[in-house]
Amino acid sequence: TSGRFARPSEPLEANLPYIADLVRKREAACAVIHDGDADRMMAFDERGRYIDGDHLLMLFAKYLDCKRVVTTVDATMAIEEVAEVHRTPVGDSFVSEELLSWGDFGGEASGSWIFPSHSYCPDGVYAAALLCEIASEWSIAEELDRMPRYTLLRESYRITSSREIMAAMGADDPTHGIRFDDDDGWYLIRASGTEPKIRITAEGRTPAKAKEMLDAGSVVFERARRAANRGVE
Repeated sequence: TSGRFARPSEPLEANLPYIADLVRKREAACAVIHDGDADRMMAFDERGRYIDGDHLLMLFAKYLDCKRVVTTVDATMAIEEVAEVHRTPVGDSFVSEELLSWGDFGGEASGSWIFPSHSYCPDGVYAAALLCEIASEWSIAEELDRMPRYTLLRESYRITSSREIMAAMGADDPTHGIRFDDDDGWYLIRASGTEPKIRITAEGRTPAKAKEMLDAGSVVFERARRAANRGVE
């Protein structure tokens, strides 16, 4: 074999435009997809709909009857309606570390799923087998339709002074970021760990609330950027 991956490695819907039609044509119960080394897994339901990572997290938690779930600070607040939740900084290594002392199951929406009764490492192959088991017993599409679903918005800014800006916000670690919550939504501002970017993620129980939270996060970011710029003048 050539060693070339036939598509971009990220298991994103945009990289898999042919899967939905294939699922419907074959009348498949689901489809599973991996990244290049298969430690991550994402999926499509039997209607050919891509399942976002937040709802895969909830699906696994519900099927396994997990009462304590570990996930990251950028995961949906809907998971808190399914289980008690501990949140960690973004990154599956932080989820694994927390699971050593607390939790029945954990993961992050990028497709890393950790089953501590099996392993403390993300295991996309195990997750794929489990999803197939779920599909043999449940209609995944019907389960997803019953789950809460809130509006999630994202914005990113390409910037070279991300550490200075995050410090101006009072963040202890730029990539961990800062998060603000109220009863109906939240926003997270953090520096990317792989690119010169600052990312803002916001969620609300309604589209209007999500937009309100994203705008609030953007205001905080702009203030910090101005403060950081004054500091280097």
